[in-house]
Amino acid sequence: MEKIRIQNLRSILDSNSLDLNNLNIFLGANSTGKSSILRFFALIKQTISKRNNAPILWYDLQGVDFGSCEESVNNSNKESGITFSFSFELNSDLSEYRESKFLLAHAFTKKYSKKYDPFEVYYSQRFFSRSDNIISNKVTVKLNVKNNMFNKIDIDFGNCFLGINLDDQIFQINEKEYPLSGLDVVMDDFSLLPTFVYKGNKTIK
Repeated sequence: MEKIRIQNLRSILDSNSLDLNNLNIFLGANSTGKSSILRFFALIKQTISKRNNAPILWYDLQGVDFGSCEESVNNSNKESGITFSFSFELNSDLSEYRESKFLLAHAFTKKYSKKYDPFEVYYSQRFFSRSDNIISNKVTVKLNVKNNMFNKIDIDFGNCFLGINLDDQIFQINEKEYPLSGLDVVMDDFSLLPTFVYKGNKTIK
């Protein structure tokens, strides 16, 4: 992981992008979010290392205690929920990500092939399968949690953007937006990202 950004967590309204180095020093007055930034890493660790049905495991007996999602939201901006962003570089073989992207587009365009222009569907499938449109090594994942549920998930692959807005039921591929109907979110054990399941047994991970 190279960078993080935390928004609306406790006293942190917006940490802006923070570079992660071998040594990071945080200076500031009391109650400005220094401890929340440090405890954030333990929060993510306990979320992905313990079985949990919620997006974030706010309390763990052997970890950190943020109370609840409602208690953890910044008081001045409760309507926006809490947002975490992670930027990192992929060092593994990208072929599996190419395959995952193609399957995602295939499942999506198959669902909507009767509602959208055939050229648009064809273009979406070609975009995800062409080698020159493969994701870059730089990836940013942005998660928004509201009312202790995932609200928005954005994944920026550099030259490709995928977004799921569960509040507005919209799926976005780059600049194109598509309606989502009947989308359920299933939390996976030991994973920060959920599985998305269409009513009709189509699954997108």
